[in-house]
Amino acid sequence: MPKSGNLRRRQYETLRVLLEYSDEEHGLAISQIQEELEKVKIASDRRTIYADIDAINETGLVHVQGRRSRGVYYYHVIERLFDPVELRLLVDAVATSRFITKDKSDNLIRKLSSLTSVYEAKVLNRQIGVSGRVKSMNESIFYQVDEISRAMENDRQIRFTYMQWNLEKKLEPRKNNPVMLSPYLLTWNDENYYLIGYVKKDGMLKTYRVDKIRNLLMLDLKREGEEEFRKNDISSYTSESFGMFTRDPVEVQLSFDNEMAGVLIDRFGTDLKILRESAFTSVALTKVEVSRQFFGWLCGLGSGVRIKGPESVKKEYRKYLTSILEDYN
Repeated sequence: MPKSGNLRRRQYETLRVLLEYSDEEHGLAISQIQEELEKVKIASDRRTIYADIDAINETGLVHVQGRRSRGVYYYHVIERLFDPVELRLLVDAVATSRFITKDKSDNLIRKLSSLTSVYEAKVLNRQIGVSGRVKSMNESIFYQVDEISRAMENDRQIRFTYMQWNLEKKLEPRKNNPVMLSPYLLTWNDENYYLIGYVKKDGMLKTYRVDKIRNLLMLDLKREGEEEFRKNDISSYTSESFGMFTRDPVEVQLSFDNEMAGVLIDRFGTDLKILRESAFTSVALTKVEVSRQFFGWLCGLGSGVRIKGPESVKKEYRKYLTSILEDYN
């Protein structure tokens, strides 16, 4: 016979069994819970299991409910830290994120799957290895995020080497290395992790992709540029930055066919100012960092969205399009 365990261990194992083998659709009878406890050499009876379920419910961490079926009560965990929908959202985000390596992605999905029942975990684990997205090859990104976070918590500057791709598809250091920066924000934009911080040499906020950072070091120097950071609306700063390339934002007027409204709102958010232009067209007023990334996005929309002003941006866009056309002459 299994030895009688102490109260805390028995309650812990009872909770583990219920979390692992029950959910909204699958329940456990008292006899089944006893069988699982016997596997880890814990003695129990109906009375102690009833008491343990009551104690588990009193914690408020989970909710176990008994349901009668064919004369037998089956116990289900119907509320837990994450419900299945929330876990699926997290798993989908991990599986499709380009900055997370495939091995790390698979490992994270397995860990997330352990937070639900074995039945729901089978569904979640189907995401492992099925994503067709390009995944990062830089496993160190997680440690860099942790180091940057520590620097921000300790109000310290950092120094790093910033990389770029060459024709051999290898990362090499860019010019103007190393970079000394006062880190203020880590943000996830367009499926990449970015670092936003103040570069004293340039007197402005700059943005760097974390997966292209190497040789990161926290310095024993207090951060600078807090005033510059705080005077910026960061949510606007990130939405204005196509591809997160840093340049002073310019207010532009975009004339668009009304059916394209959703595309612009997806890009710039619901705060986008829209003015009716005619029965079929409207004008959006927004700030963007004018760049090749912005022009490339605009070009992909064809004639459905057009630059109305200012003239300087229209001129720059015409120059961009002309340079492309010249390559095909």
